[in-house]
Amino acid sequence: MKENINNLSRLSDLKKNLVENNISANAINSIEKALKNGLRFRNPADLAILNLPVSDIKILETAVTFGTPPSTTVKTFQYTFKPSENENLFYGYQFLLSYVSTEQYTIAESFPIEDLGIVYVDLDIAEIADGSKINYQVKNSIGEVVQIGFGNTSTPDVEIIEVNKTSLASAIIKVKVEKIEQSQLTPIAEGYQVKGKLICTHSEKTEGYQIVIMAALANDSNGNPDFFPVGYAVTETNGYFVTGVLVFNKPEDGERILAAKAVISKEDKVWEQPINLIRKEEAGIDTTVKTKIPGRLIIVISDKAETTKDDCDCKNDCNELNFFEKKVLEEYSYYTVVRTTEPSIIVDTIEDEEEVDLDEIYGTGGKVPLSVFRKYQVAANVMAKPMIASISNLPVNNDSGVIMRAAPNPNIRNVFNKDLLDKIVADSKVAGALKGKK
Repeated sequence: MKENINNLSRLSDLKKNLVENNISANAINSIEKALKNGLRFRNPADLAILNLPVSDIKILETAVTFGTPPSTTVKTFQYTFKPSENENLFYGYQFLLSYVSTEQYTIAESFPIEDLGIVYVDLDIAEIADGSKINYQVKNSIGEVVQIGFGNTSTPDVEIIEVNKTSLASAIIKVKVEKIEQSQLTPIAEGYQVKGKLICTHSEKTEGYQIVIMAALANDSNGNPDFFPVGYAVTETNGYFVTGVLVFNKPEDGERILAAKAVISKEDKVWEQPINLIRKEEAGIDTTVKTKIPGRLIIVISDKAETTKDDCDCKNDCNELNFFEKKVLEEYSYYTVVRTTEPSIIVDTIEDEEEVDLDEIYGTGGKVPLSVFRKYQVAANVMAKPMIASISNLPVNNDSGVIMRAAPNPNIRNVFNKDLLDKIVADSKVAGALKGKK
């Protein structure tokens, strides 16, 4: 047990503990002088005020405890327990100590008796009522009070030892250890699952069928097996199924089944198929026969169901289709979003438009979309063409007195009109920007 560094009442024990932990003599003397002068160490950091070596401070951090020392009335007692017989069975025992406090309350404490048989008890003598007695008891592993004796040579013959407050001291207690009779445990039947496959002669789809395993341990008043459910499963792909662990009221009931059957259902159809039980005889004084449901099962059903549900059980007095009776068919909350404007629907195909390189035609102009070039060509063809010469310079036929008409200049076809092209390009961009707008 670690000593408290601030406990002056145990100063000699503290110094002995520090020497055993290889604390230097100078450090021990410094701590002793500080304690006698009223200094208290709340934590290891407070030791720095004494300028102790770092190595000593590291050892002191784990060798002693810090903070407020325990009351001077708190005493530690050591109780050593020794079995009087059957030492190999002396385990799981408890030491009980009880007394009456100064406030007239009965205080009881319990301490486990470990392998060494030693129990340390801290008691505040000031809290024990004057003139009262402290009681010692020992209980075995099943909670029974056993006989004990006070002293190493005593014979265990009492269940309670009473000690006066003034006579409290460490002691040796002999314990009578007896063999505990244990009843023979009956073996528990292990639960198991039923795995199998469902085969339908009328359909290839066998998933989604519900299978209930029923068992009967006795007959009812009519002499028929009194079935109750013990397992459940739903078929998966290809009809395979696995139930949960079969459940019986008693574990041994799973080995004394009188009859068993499987109830298969889907939608409004129900089939029932008997299950052949596994019989096993166990030889002994009396031969016993165990019957149980097999762990693997194959169930075959045909298109004809054993039981079908009627459309309605109430027959003539049916009110299911009474439309004159007000009924709530379904309740739900909903909301709608209403658009107040009509959207503009424009049929357009987004694709890259072919371009025309004007540099190859006119030697300038760059590349323009094909639609722009077509508009440019139409506009350029309808514009007035300049003549070769002015009217005043036109030749006159003296014989007829008629002025000859001037022919258009054939080279004018390849003249590029930059202003016209720029106007068409601007008009196309404006039309594209306004498309779909109102």
